[in-house]
Amino acid sequence: MGAILANASEEDLSKLTSYAEKIGLAFQIKDDILGEEGNEAILGKPVDRDKELEKCTYVSQYGLQGAKSILDKITKEAISELEEFGEKAEFLKQLALYIQNRNK
Repeated sequence: MGAILANASEEDLSKLTSYAEKIGLAFQIKDDILGEEGNEAILGKPVDRDKELEKCTYVSQYGLQGAKSILDKITKEAISELEEFGEKAEFLKQLALYIQNRNK
């Protein structure tokens, strides 16, 4: 929304949209990883609940290491969408890394 209000070009909107989609996916993948190996006291919810309920998650489909690899790849892709914005995108880059490394 901010990019639209700032009259960003179609190319910039496309890059920012791609970034947003990728960090949304990264958030879900990390959530799946935390559901497998997170600290229940920190998370505030049971660990292994998705497995017990036989939910389809990135971990159940690709294994823990596979999910971590996908998370790393998608985070790098999100950050690469911001390269041409330089320092103006530093907050968004740090946000992507926070999502990748969060523990709750």
